[in-house]
Amino acid sequence: MSSHRSRINNVFPGLADSFFTDIYEKMAVLSSASPFGLRVSSQSMIENILDLPFHESVIQKISDGSARCGRGVFDPQRKGELIQPAQLVRCLEEGCSVRIHGVQRFSAQISEFCDELEKIFGGVTKANLYITPPNSRGLYVHFDPHDVIVVQILGSKTWGLYRNCGGDADQLLKLKLFDRESEPPDDIELLSEEVLNVGSVLYVPRGQLHAAWTANSYSAHLTFSITTTRYIDVIIAALKMVAHSHIDFRRSIRPEDVDTAAYLKERISAIVESEDFFSDLVKVAETESINRLQRNFREGRYEANLTNIWRVVMAESKT
Repeated sequence: MSSHRSRINNVFPGLADSFFTDIYEKMAVLSSASPFGLRVSSQSMIENILDLPFHESVIQKISDGSARCGRGVFDPQRKGELIQPAQLVRCLEEGCSVRIHGVQRFSAQISEFCDELEKIFGGVTKANLYITPPNSRGLYVHFDPHDVIVVQILGSKTWGLYRNCGGDADQLLKLKLFDRESEPPDDIELLSEEVLNVGSVLYVPRGQLHAAWTANSYSAHLTFSITTTRYIDVIIAALKMVAHSHIDFRRSIRPEDVDTAAYLKERISAIVESEDFFSDLVKVAETESINRLQRNFREGRYEANLTNIWRVVMAESKT
């Protein structure tokens, strides 16, 4: 088995041959006995993370279906920029969920799994930690603009998967029909409910409508967001680079050109269908694809020195 197929098999046993042909970007899939999930299901890992104070820009309080962040959310007296562990506990006791962004910075183990997923998908991968109290619901039904790998590490949680608007594969283009921070339409159709226990791994493709809730116990899960390079990304980048060396792209469109639709169509077709232009575009796009996939994605990884972490986080919060 190749190293790439072996990595896929570690996350989704038995799906090494079919994951990228039948599942990826098409449908959600649950692995209830994944070695990958079992290796990250460590309660001590959560405890170590929660012993840290968190900068207000990386932690959110989830209640009434929406997420809020900022000093005033956890600390009404706004005494400082760091959220202390006791404030998180109080939030959970009030029945609210907590989302901590970028936890790969605080755990070498989680950082290593981000690296492993990047080798599988070729995209930038970051991890968020969600903690939800018993009998509680997190965000309203929503979708994410990136693929997600969910790993349950404490308790259990039920995930509802809903029919995508239009019911076809071009889901992401048609989904922005309601605000992600508001109640979804009443007629949205529930397709399935998947129960994640400790060690379970769930793949959710970008654009898949979903929501999650707990029963009688606390739940904690890691969400690995995977932002991949798309064909449109490299084509747009290549087009910008190639256009500078083809003078016809830099000519102005005059009012009379627009008035004469046939002439405008003819000029655009002549530029785009030029053999030299097309050849240059393909060549640059190929180089750009390789460069992006080979890029070092290790920014924002584990840092043993907590002072260094907060220096970076605080700088990012001000940009």
